[in-house]
Amino acid sequence: MDRRTKSILAILSGLFLLPSLFGLPHTFAYISVAFGSIATVRSAWRTLRDKDLDVNVLMVLAALGSVLLGMPIEAAVLLFLFTLAGALESFAMARTESAIEALIKLRPNRVILVTNGLDSEVPIEEITKGDYVRVPAFEPIPVDGLVLEGVSSIDRSAMTGESEPTRAEPGTQVLAGTQNLEGGLLLQSESSGEDSALEKIVRLVQDAQESNGRARQISSWFGRPYTIFVIAAFLFSLALRMLIGQDFDRAIFASITLFVALSPCAVVIASPAASLSAIAWGARNGLLIRGADRLEAMNRVTALVLDKTGTLTAGRPELTAICLQSHANHKCTCTPEEGFSAEQLELLALAAAAEQHSPHPFGMAILRAAENHELELKQPEQVSSEPGLGVTALVGNRTIRVGQAKMFEINELPASIHDRLALLEQEGLTVAVVQAEDTWALLGCRDRVRPEAAAMMEDVKGLGVTRIELLTGDTPKAAESAA
Repeated sequence: MDRRTKSILAILSGLFLLPSLFGLPHTFAYISVAFGSIATVRSAWRTLRDKDLDVNVLMVLAALGSVLLGMPIEAAVLLFLFTLAGALESFAMARTESAIEALIKLRPNRVILVTNGLDSEVPIEEITKGDYVRVPAFEPIPVDGLVLEGVSSIDRSAMTGESEPTRAEPGTQVLAGTQNLEGGLLLQSESSGEDSALEKIVRLVQDAQESNGRARQISSWFGRPYTIFVIAAFLFSLALRMLIGQDFDRAIFASITLFVALSPCAVVIASPAASLSAIAWGARNGLLIRGADRLEAMNRVTALVLDKTGTLTAGRPELTAICLQSHANHKCTCTPEEGFSAEQLELLALAAAAEQHSPHPFGMAILRAAENHELELKQPEQVSSEPGLGVTALVGNRTIRVGQAKMFEINELPASIHDRLALLEQEGLTVAVVQAEDTWALLGCRDRVRPEAAAMMEDVKGLGVTRIELLTGDTPKAAESAA
């Protein structure tokens, strides 16, 4: 039965139950029982057909017993809650499946396989370890692999949370699910199409749905063994009462009452739905919970290790400093507290114009800063890109170069710019060098700490965590700054 049908049955069962709870005729309760029993009876029938017993059989028998005792409201409540739990479980599973689908979208269905120098497009499932795979510019990386040819920048944020792209060149290892931002690459696959790091993450999420925590294991125990126990208790009670001379009506009434009382409705309904909902919520919010048992172990955690980029920080670099040096002024001055000067904004407009068509997160940070200051950008001409390093463009008859320091020869950089570059990096900033003919500048970007991060740390400490550590692949200065 699909999720939509389960939800409709739960809603109808609840709607007809309400009038009975407020004293209206039991007719409404019987209608509620009818709607609430459809899904449960179907599941119970499948179980009996397979010559087995489970909690569905127990619930149907308990509801039937309540009706026989003349208590249809109790039967309606029981079946409504059980049907509602089934609907919630279906929604939880669907939400986790949505998270899995989002992960799968990170890799393409088809890849370019290179065989004897010839390119052919094949399904990703046909890729095996050692195959040669070509990745065009701006396409996702389909498999874990080693770069053999080409130079580019790789956005790893979807896999590692790191906001700053990394340079990919021959000898660099890349992961499936990351994004190729610039030049084309030739990879040698280090995994099959179904055994990449991304596929392992997908399987972990799927396994988490099936993992039984302690509460859910208790709930599962209330399946076949407990069902047999309750039925046996009912039959024993009935037989014993008949043996001691009770009339049949009194004996059956008392035995059915015992049967209904022994039905563990609350535990059966609560545990699986709660665990699955928590795992699904985590998956949709970027948290991989490997199973309900891990979830339940969280109440014993006393130490917490956190990533920095995208966890404590926003995961999006922002321009925070412009150090400018012109031919006439050899002094390198950074951003004053009151804002950028007109000369700094002019340089920012030139850099943003050169970066207008760049997918690089640093270039996008420069563009956002220009938009925030409402700068008018000229259209660049003769734009060329050096993958993983930077761009060169002709903007208004001026040649503009924007990129990493290693894009420039060491003896090109003025001494004051070189010294200031080292200082900015020590402060934890990621820095781009800009050359506009005889004018040089440094653009410093910082991934800002989330405003709510400090309060979250206090909340975590209030939950009993006594030690919090920061684990990051960023520079020590950037880590210290965030900490």
